[in-house]
Amino acid sequence: ARDFFQAKTEDLIQQDDEIEAMSSIFLEDWAVIDRSIRQFSILIKSQKPSDDRAVTLDVTLLPGYPSLAPPMFQINAPLLSSAQKLHLTDDLNRVYLENVGCCVLFLWASEISTFLDRVEHEEEDVSAECSVIFSDNLSSLSLSSSCCEGTRSTVSSQGSVDQSNIIHGDIITDRKSTFQGHLALVSVESDVAVMLEELYKNRKISSATHNIMAYRLSSPASQDFDDDGEAHAGGRLIHLLEILNVVDCMIVVSRWYGGIKLGPDRFKHINNAARNVVTMAGLVDNTATSKTNKSRGKKGKRH
Repeated sequence: ARDFFQAKTEDLIQQDDEIEAMSSIFLEDWAVIDRSIRQFSILIKSQKPSDDRAVTLDVTLLPGYPSLAPPMFQINAPLLSSAQKLHLTDDLNRVYLENVGCCVLFLWASEISTFLDRVEHEEEDVSAECSVIFSDNLSSLSLSSSCCEGTRSTVSSQGSVDQSNIIHGDIITDRKSTFQGHLALVSVESDVAVMLEELYKNRKISSATHNIMAYRLSSPASQDFDDDGEAHAGGRLIHLLEILNVVDCMIVVSRWYGGIKLGPDRFKHINNAARNVVTMAGLVDNTATSKTNKSRGKKGKRH
C-alpha cells in the first residue's frame, strides 16, 4: 500500500512539474480547461506564417500518469482531413509507447509541430509538380478521356460565354449530401459575373444549398471568393488554387444538403470536388491531386 501511495504522490509531483513547464513554454497557447480534473489545452500552430493550419490538443492527466497510464487526449484541427487526423493520432500513440513511464506532453507538442511541417512540405511538393497549362488557342485543347470531347469554356472581354463548354466535375455523395465542382477560364473580373450568370441558368445549380465560388486572375493579379453561407469554404478554395498554382480560372462548388450534418467532412468533399474539376480541365497534372472519393458517382460532363 505504501508503494502505491508513494507512486501516486510521485506521479502528481511529475504532473505538477510538467504543467508548470508547459505553461512556461507555451504561454498563451497553454490553457486550463478544468484544473480539478487536470484538463488542459495546447495550441500548436504551423511554423509558416502563411499557413493557417493549427492543432488544439486537449489533454486530461489521469491518476497513474506518467508511471502507468497515458494522458487522455483529443485532437481538434478543422483544416486537417480525417485521414490526416487519424495519422496524427497514430503518431501520438506511437510517441507514448516509445516513452512509457515518462512525461509526454512536450513530446506530443513537438510531434504535432513536426506533423504540420510535414503536411506543409507535402503540399509544396504537390504544387511543384503541378503544370499549369494555358494556350492561346484554347479550342485545340481537349479534356481527359473520361470527359466529353470539346473545348474549354472561354469568356471574351465583352462578357460573352460559350455555355456549352462549362466544365462540370464528378458528383460526390455522402450521407445524402451531394457535391459537384464547375470550372471556367476567366481573364478579367467582369468575366466572373458573366460566367456565374450563365451557370445559374442551370436550375439544378441555382437551387443548390450553397454555391461556393473562388477565382484567381494573373494580370492584373487579383482573387476573391464567396462562401455563399458555408463559412470558410471559399477561403479554402482560394488556398487550393494557390497551392496548385492555378490562375485565370473560376471554380464553383455546389452543395445540395441532404439533411444530415457532415461536420468537417463537408470541407473534404468541397476540396475534392474542386480538385477533380481542375484536373479534368487539364490545368494540373492528375498525379498532383488527392485520391478520388469512394462515393463518387457520375462522370464529369459539360452543360
